[in-house]
Amino acid sequence: MLLALRILAAAALLVAGILHLKVASQYDYSPGTLLSIGDEFRLQFAATVVAALLLLVVRTWPWWPALLVAGATLVAVVASVYVQVPAIGPLPAFPHEPWSAEAKVASAVAEAVAVVLAIAGLLSAGSGRRRRGRQRRPDVEQSRPSPPRSA
Repeated sequence: MLLALRILAAAALLVAGILHLKVASQYDYSPGTLLSIGDEFRLQFAATVVAALLLLVVRTWPWWPALLVAGATLVAVVASVYVQVPAIGPLPAFPHEPWSAEAKVASAVAEAVAVVLAIAGLLSAGSGRRRRGRQRRPDVEQSRPSPPRSA
């Protein structure tokens, strides 16, 4: 089951990243900033690829990067609809757009799915670790030294 969660979460991350990469060229113009929104979309794509690969390759802690990438991206997408986020330092202002953009809705759904799957993976991995830990511990009675026998 954990493998299925990993594959589904990686797929959801990649869908969100590909959607951002697909529209990145529409947001390349940002005068007076170090990065454009298009550049940020490309970086987001790279982050989703890394997080997806970690999910598929690393065994011990891959859920945290997936949760961080998907959660941060979901917050950014929702903020771009409801909040006018100004430019911060070298970063450009978020484009304030409604939910009418198909890629935005699909991206938000993919990111929400990735967040839910990452949380489920964290919970499953944690409960599995606790179960395995209990099985390996010796019984308390067995680990105590036996009292000396009198003759």
